[in-house]
Amino acid sequence: MANKNKKQVAVVEQQPEVKADQPAVLNQETRWNVLIYMAADNNLTEECVFSLSEILKAGILPEINIVAQLDSGDAITRFNFNRLMKGTNPATRMLDSIREEILSDPKALQNVSDAQMLGNFLDDKIGKAETQTYNMIILSGHGSGAVGDFLKADNPPSALSIPTLKLALESASDRAGRKIDILGMDSCLMSMVEVCYELRNQVDFLIGAEGFERNAGWPYFEILEALQRSLTAAPETMLEKLASDIVRTYVNYYFQYHISGVSTDMAAVDLRNKDNIEMLKTAISNLARTLRDNIINPKVKNAVLLAHWKAQSYKFEQYVDLWDFCTLLKHDLAVGIYGQNEENTDWDDLKSQIEDACRDVIAAVDKVITISCYSGVAFQHSHGLSIYFPWAKTDIDKDLEHYRKLSFAKATEWDEFLEVYAKETQREVRGQAEGKPLLTMTSRDDLEASIRVNPESGKGDRVKVARVKNPPTQFCKDDCVS
Repeated sequence: MANKNKKQVAVVEQQPEVKADQPAVLNQETRWNVLIYMAADNNLTEECVFSLSEILKAGILPEINIVAQLDSGDAITRFNFNRLMKGTNPATRMLDSIREEILSDPKALQNVSDAQMLGNFLDDKIGKAETQTYNMIILSGHGSGAVGDFLKADNPPSALSIPTLKLALESASDRAGRKIDILGMDSCLMSMVEVCYELRNQVDFLIGAEGFERNAGWPYFEILEALQRSLTAAPETMLEKLASDIVRTYVNYYFQYHISGVSTDMAAVDLRNKDNIEMLKTAISNLARTLRDNIINPKVKNAVLLAHWKAQSYKFEQYVDLWDFCTLLKHDLAVGIYGQNEENTDWDDLKSQIEDACRDVIAAVDKVITISCYSGVAFQHSHGLSIYFPWAKTDIDKDLEHYRKLSFAKATEWDEFLEVYAKETQREVRGQAEGKPLLTMTSRDDLEASIRVNPESGKGDRVKVARVKNPPTQFCKDDCVS
């Protein structure tokens, strides 16, 4: 617990500026290649243009090469910011002067996929290993986590999945000759254990939010200032320091908006150490098997339900914070609210087994989280990594085929736990005990009867969530129906 408190930060201090009488000394080997891909063929077009103007306003050092690609729906446009180095007259700094139209033919735009556009951009602009260049890729657009569309576009309707994102980054890291140093997710809900595990061989640091981001996204002016400060850092600590500075900068920027009810969170996940990733995978796999094999036990079921209920959740209760869930489950078992006064050796052994599994997951999460910050009330129990954990069997049945395509599901059997959990905790059919005949809805009214549709919030997609946590999928005819 003490270790975690050091990493999780509520409101953090602004980073100090370099004083004039203490000039910064640039590390001559430090070169940054920053590639920003903006999927703005949706309601984010204006926000992306604002972000481009903030980059322009920041001014660029020769040691930092920044190229942004904007998909507005009408054209694919690139902006090479090194055409305007720092010192250029601000009056002449115009986006139009660094704008290069890559594609504007409507028919061609209809036929090129998001994966192709992203892959071509990264392959074309990625920095090679022999140039001693560090690479940061920032993906800006709508996100929906491990399950759902990523960087969704409207014209034509298209999106990436996490496996297709992996392929694009795999190609980029191959061309670079090594892993991408930092992947920034300027999107909702992307700091998930499933996403990190999928990209573990392509990325060193992943920076993202467990919860929803605001439409305005990352504060690029302030983040570029943090990047410029990193040029003076020692090479062995530079990546970790920069990743932490980006997280702190983001949360500090949005802190002032807490008076209007805005909540934010962000974390940096360190994927460099293969042993730590393996430790996390093994710990979650052990927890999944233990819960799957024992969820039929009423005490285990009730303990998991209560921890699931209390845990920090996201995407309208489709995801939960992994660290928080395990901490709550371990605590409730430890204090004995599920049988402390009973003399039952079998239960004591099972309880200890679950507690140990939770303890291992918590320790493994602590190993990979460099820093986790939050501001506001909504995401204050965020600790850096969420996991897919919906309430309803209807949701799991709908998403399970897609979820099982993820490397994480194959490696940990978390999908098998979810399947059993949903079945064992599903609400009973009203009237079934009276012997009434069961009816099953097969039309779209099935969904409309059991869920509500939530409006789009920030950089996340529209989401459906059950009115009852885990509603039955059958029903008995009401006596009022003739």
